[in-house]
Amino acid sequence: MAHEHRTPIAALAYFFIGVIWYFVDEEAKKDQFVRFHVHQGVAFLIAALIYSIVFQVVLAILSLIFGWVPVLGSTILLLVSLLGYVPLIFAILGVINALQGKEKELPVIGHWARSFKF
Repeated sequence: MAHEHRTPIAALAYFFIGVIWYFVDEEAKKDQFVRFHVHQGVAFLIAALIYSIVFQVVLAILSLIFGWVPVLGSTILLLVSLLGYVPLIFAILGVINALQGKEKELPVIGHWARSFKF
């Protein structure tokens, strides 16, 4: 694999530590593979932050609406709570792509990364 020495940075790009590593490591900045995954990672981190805020607001509203309904309310809140794992799934996809040496965009949000200029 051509990028084996930079794969850890690329894989960690989907977590804040990898983005910091990229900006500190001058060699990483020169590697197109690492840059691709850092761009994907930054797009992911921004989307995950927005998603988390919106998700928490929606979950709070649904708790107020359905929280008092004994079985149905609990079931609805449990099912909606599972959507909280969506960012984790995206992060896992990005890490897997990086570890496999692939430059594959994340679904839905990956195209945003093309506009980054760092």
